[in-house]
Amino acid sequence: MAAVRWTDLRSSWAGLTARGTSFLTAGAVAFGCALVLGQSDLVRVAALLAVLPVVVVVVMAAQRLHLGVTRSTEPPRGSVGQQVEVHVEVVNRADGRTPVLLLEDALPPGLVASTRVVLPPLRPRESARVAYRLVAARRGRFAIGPARLVSVEPFGLVERTWEATSVDELLVRPVAVELPAVLPVRRSGRGGDSDLGGAGVAGDADLAVREYRQGDDLRRVHWPTTARRGELMVRPDQHPQDHNAVVVLDARADAQRGAGDDSSLEALVSAAASVAVHASEAGQRVVLLGDGQEPAVGSHDTAHRDVADDDPVEEALDRLAVVRAGGPELLDDAVEVLPRCAPSTVVALLGEVSVEDAELLAGTAREAVRAAVVCDTTSWEELSPGRARLLDQQREAAVGRLGDAGWRVAVWRRGEPLGEVWERLGAGAGVLA
Repeated sequence: MAAVRWTDLRSSWAGLTARGTSFLTAGAVAFGCALVLGQSDLVRVAALLAVLPVVVVVVMAAQRLHLGVTRSTEPPRGSVGQQVEVHVEVVNRADGRTPVLLLEDALPPGLVASTRVVLPPLRPRESARVAYRLVAARRGRFAIGPARLVSVEPFGLVERTWEATSVDELLVRPVAVELPAVLPVRRSGRGGDSDLGGAGVAGDADLAVREYRQGDDLRRVHWPTTARRGELMVRPDQHPQDHNAVVVLDARADAQRGAGDDSSLEALVSAAASVAVHASEAGQRVVLLGDGQEPAVGSHDTAHRDVADDDPVEEALDRLAVVRAGGPELLDDAVEVLPRCAPSTVVALLGEVSVEDAELLAGTAREAVRAAVVCDTTSWEELSPGRARLLDQQREAAVGRLGDAGWRVAVWRRGEPLGEVWERLGAGAGVLA
């Protein structure tokens, strides 16, 4: 038996179960009775009851584990409410055989799962692969682990616990809902407009992704859409510089109402994800502004790429997963960068806006199709009648200014499906309440 270190002995003793404690208590009681009654046979029973847990504690303290724990998730990135399967691979790097182990991953708030799985005994250098499912209640970047490994000896007297050190991350994106094809697409250098829609929607055939046909170049497969639809989708040869869809997210903290997952900011983040996916499936290159990071601008041409993560919409969705409310400068910075993105379509997703904010946006990207969804923030938080009336008047003035400047504007009230708000934007320029 390997030498037992004091630290191991102490942790093993701390793992004494209720049964082990009962054995020790019964042994002490039996020994006391033996002394009072003068029964030598009862002393032997007391010794057995008391010594067995002590021996097991020493044996369990001598156990050594050297395990490697790695994880992968399917899909690699999750979305809110989606079930994600976590695969855990455990490798025995020690020279001895492991006992039967119960593995349990530590999970932060926001991830819901029962992570307890049983690992069979592993020979030296042998590995085992187990899995469990989790559901994310909110978007963000979450740490999975470290793993807690528990061994219980056959008598059930002592429970020994080890903790692995490895931690893996899971990125959870906001929910993206399907949007109807209602906005036209204006492209520089070409005449006419066409519908902004997904695959299979009537419109300009050189913009929309379509189903794979025999003979299509596999390098043109649009992997994000393929993953979402469950069938191969390809994008024909196109000129991505002619159709950029810029999504402006209003992430200013002082422009939002509500708290936590039921806030106007969370609604806008989900809307931004929906618009980004919708535009990408229509063949537009997606640019995200307003989250405080550099614009997600990259080539949308898949002719020389076969990695889905290189797609700008994938980068935008990853950024939306971790966006947080920021300072009042975020909208100013986004408007400053906007002209350099050469947009053919601009969709502004706004919280509490003032006339000054509307003036800032009104004169930008005049050659593009411009649409704005403005949150009725007073519906996200109960306010005094006077305060609510003041904010309503401010919003009405701001959306009126945007409408006068040629923007399509729709007001979004809490509880209203985003698809219905989006449909109102198809009616043309002006305020579409």
